[in-house]
Amino acid sequence: MPWEIVNLAAIWLPWVELVGGVFLIAGIWVRAASLLFFLLCTIFVAGISYALKRGILLHCGCFSTDVADFPRTWQSVWQEVLLLFGCLWLWVTTLFVDRESNL
Repeated sequence: MPWEIVNLAAIWLPWVELVGGVFLIAGIWVRAASLLFFLLCTIFVAGISYALKRGILLHCGCFSTDVADFPRTWQSVWQEVLLLFGCLWLWVTTLFVDRESNL
């Protein structure tokens, strides 16, 4: 990510995730929220994979800024891929529910 937008992304990304999560839990705009999380997971998979392929050690920073914390690994990529498929599954299943409710 370009250095100029890192702080901006660090400010708005948690809020986007929080609002999307509230929408999913409340059952409001479930298809839109699942699509949002699918896109975010795709970006995370691409970003983590790119960094790992280049040999860059990533520390999440979500729960700690300690550099001794465990860095991201290829296992992290597979965890994100599982979340990605979960978002896709939710989007597809709600598509069928929406069609049945319109009949």
